[in-house]
Amino acid sequence: MAETMQEDYIPNLIDSMLLNLGVSDTGFLLIEHYNTFDLSSDYIQSLAETREEVCFLYHSYDITSMSGAYEPLLEWIRELFGRQKDVDLNEFFETCDVYALHRPIFQSYFESGVAS
Repeated sequence: MAETMQEDYIPNLIDSMLLNLGVSDTGFLLIEHYNTFDLSSDYIQSLAETREEVCFLYHSYDITSMSGAYEPLLEWIRELFGRQKDVDLNEFFETCDVYALHRPIFQSYFESGVAS
């Protein structure tokens, strides 16, 4: 038996969601816990190592500074795009159906980390 509820609950929750989403779906699961669980980056990484069909991202808000624009989603998208090897930024925008007037702003952010 697991030492804490977290040791069973979080992996079971994730596995249940993966079954419901299906590997081919483009579903998104966000676990927001307000310190209810002791979730660390290392813990999320250990879960990710056994579930290769999905991408796990971890974010902890810094309460001493202002959050970034659309934090953490925009930075995650930038990080995931950076992992792609054969995808052009314009092709990515086209595939994702990004509004044409927003593309220069996102391009600036993806390339420099600053939207201008």
